[in-house]
Amino acid sequence: MSWLSGKAIIARKGVAVLVTSLFPHHQWHIWRFERVPANWWASPENRMEYLQWLAAKLNYTKLEDWYQVTTLTIRKNYGTGLLDIYDNSVIEMLRANFPEHDWKPWKFLRVGGTWWNKMENQVAYCTWVMEQIGLSNMEDWYHVTVQQVINLHGTLIVEI
Repeated sequence: MSWLSGKAIIARKGVAVLVTSLFPHHQWHIWRFERVPANWWASPENRMEYLQWLAAKLNYTKLEDWYQVTTLTIRKNYGTGLLDIYDNSVIEMLRANFPEHDWKPWKFLRVGGTWWNKMENQVAYCTWVMEQIGLSNMEDWYHVTVQQVINLHGTLIVEI
């Protein structure tokens, strides 16, 4: 490859395509390049490779650990392109890539601004609270305290 053709590859496809083709035996983290190849994030294998790398970097050992992650953390760790696929939603990103896990949006540090405004979301949360506390009927709600709800990730629903 001549210098000129290398320059043309960089201009069209970015540094990632150039160096990964020249040094294929190196274990590259494509997401760390300024620009990833077109459609790179579209591959489920590539997304999973990134998420496994990020989990290791953040010392996440189980899926429950992902409730701590924020969009800022993902962006600071080269995941902007991945978030863009899911309209900047960590919850949707995790649901799509770990569909076997029953994600509870209220357990994340931050839930989208209007999420709690939907009645079905409030019902889903309260049903989950009933299971967590062990309520057997609606009458048991009379004994539930605000602090119990807050302790079960319900700070924002209490403020509604």
